Amino acid sequence: MPALLGGFRALARDPALRVVVGVMSAQTLVCGAFEVMLVVIAIRLLESGNAGVGWMNAAGGRGCGAGAGAARAVAGTRGPAADGDAGRRPPDHRRGPLGASGTRE
Repeated sequence: MPALLGGFRALARDPALRVVVGVMSAQTLVCGAFEVMLVVIAIRLLESGNAGVGWMNAAGGRGCGAGAGAARAVAGTRGPAADGDAGRRPPDHRRGPLGASGTRE
């Protein structure tokens, strides 16, 4: 219980942390509302049933991937999968978090 209260104390002390937690909470709320609306639209409006929910979910995921690729292209950076072998080799545990080696590749 003291650890839980410690987290709330940290939120009370740090305004930047409150902003981050607030934005993440709002994003989670919006994402949940979107998922509910997706089901309602697929079943009631489009009358496509459970399969329609799956197709709309898949289309949303495909759009997220396209948006991430576009953002990376606009930013002009290389991601961890830039060399095309993502998922085919084991992670290099000598590197830092998220594969960062501390040097630009």
